[in-house]
Amino acid sequence: MRTVAIACGGLILLALFAIVAAIVLAPTGITGITGMAAHGCAPAPCADIRGFELRISHVSRAASAGQGGDPAGSARVVTMRAAFRNNFASTPLDANDDLRADPADVKLRDARGQEHDAVFSAAPGCARWQAVTLPKGATLGPQPLCFEVADNARGALTLIWSPDVGPFVPPAAIPLPAVSSS
Repeated sequence: MRTVAIACGGLILLALFAIVAAIVLAPTGITGITGMAAHGCAPAPCADIRGFELRISHVSRAASAGQGGDPAGSARVVTMRAAFRNNFASTPLDANDDLRADPADVKLRDARGQEHDAVFSAAPGCARWQAVTLPKGATLGPQPLCFEVADNARGALTLIWSPDVGPFVPPAAIPLPAVSSS
């Protein structure tokens, strides 16, 4: 009898775990991961993670002429504009609908697979901005994003966006359009 009670208790815990997992892992509206724009995310490049949107525009790459500690001047600065919108589709497990648009949540992966943090400088188009809490329905931007990459990173570039939108939500990989170096 005791074995049956333990087995029933285990099944109840397993069922509760499955319900919580189903809520947390319900369709999250993540787009951009495969590079294909989906519902709510167009035109590319963009990502939509559970209604938290990042849209990228004005992507360009210019020589940095020795900035960033590169004496040979072979580093490149990739600049772009980022616009955020909070239409977050919260679940019962989410504390609130406010989300942070944060430049620290965005990295650039170069053709060699190296990830680069955003850099800010006095250079045109690279002004510093701080993280901003966006209530549901709010927008921010376009804000500047700049990244220093090696000169040989002329190939595919991908933004990696990792906003804090809840547990078990993977970052979005946003392929950027081909750009020509200047």
